[in-house]
Amino acid sequence: MSASDTAIHDDSNDELMPTSTEILRLDLPNSTPGYSDDDEETSDGGEEGPDASERQTSADEEDNDGKEHHHSEGSRSRERKPLDFSSLTSSYISKPVHEAIISHYLTCYPNGLNVVPKGGRDEFLQHYMESYCDTVYFEGCRTKWPPWFLSVFEEFLMFFVQSLNPFFLKTGCFHLQDLRFLNEIPYAIDPNRHPVKQDARVHCKYLLMDFGWSDSSLVRRFESGLMRKQQMLLISILIRQMISQLSILLCIEKSATGVILPPRKEEVIWKLSEANRITARALAALSYVLQIRSERFEIMVFRYLEEEEANEEVIRGLERAQRMHENAIHEGRAESLYGTTFMKQGWLDVSLLLPEGWGDDSSDGGNNV
Repeated sequence: MSASDTAIHDDSNDELMPTSTEILRLDLPNSTPGYSDDDEETSDGGEEGPDASERQTSADEEDNDGKEHHHSEGSRSRERKPLDFSSLTSSYISKPVHEAIISHYLTCYPNGLNVVPKGGRDEFLQHYMESYCDTVYFEGCRTKWPPWFLSVFEEFLMFFVQSLNPFFLKTGCFHLQDLRFLNEIPYAIDPNRHPVKQDARVHCKYLLMDFGWSDSSLVRRFESGLMRKQQMLLISILIRQMISQLSILLCIEKSATGVILPPRKEEVIWKLSEANRITARALAALSYVLQIRSERFEIMVFRYLEEEEANEEVIRGLERAQRMHENAIHEGRAESLYGTTFMKQGWLDVSLLLPEGWGDDSSDGGNNV
């Protein structure tokens, strides 16, 4: 697969970027703005925490009541350190890519961002800073990837900030694990389930960690000299294939006159679920590639990928079977994504994502799921 097949920048995707300090949203009821620096801290139970003045009890009150006031740890405001985006530099990521990432997050956080040293609000940004930015607050792994392999990773970073994350911003889902996403898009997910079930950016966060964390299987195998070039080539292919599929999926629909058409509710839900499916498959495929121990098998896979002719009927049949397994259509029930096996049967049950009345019968060839 050539690099042109997975071109990163698409002018049509520029329309997805927020154009003001307020996040662009679909015309949905009860939509609430994204996080700002003025948001109140929340307790572990999800309720708004009290003000600092309410959390403190004077000595006179303690003497009069004779009682000691206890407060949960989760309700206490953690000390935050201000983050100046202009101070973030990277001697690891190429300058154009790093500047594009910083520019994107300057758009996301026009009023600045406060970062908790251990755990931040934006997990993708947090992991990027920890692993790739030269700063006094974070330290990361500096794996010496071959330049051609590092360029694939940078393509992934560029796609995330230019296409994938802007798409989620426009739907109103600002953060990877923003519980308010349930209120902003009530039709997109079962309220009894964790919102990350259909957030493709979570899988991208794990890919980011796989490339940059010293304890990841990918980094450990490479630094131990156990990674063959064929394995790295397979990983580059699956990353670029993921980018290519997502690029097509997130393409903005335009009318014959070139006017951008507002997305329909059903279309948004379908794209959210498909993006989740594509990124989950890529993450699982990476794990499978790292388990390959036979160089002969790798050569066979490459021969298959290099074949110009493909049996389209076989491909459609495999895709249909894979979707049935993922959706558990033939079982009529869903199982948790967070089981012992990542791609567990039924992990992407469309009944949790699509509104009632949508067809999910496998007889339609999987067009609606």
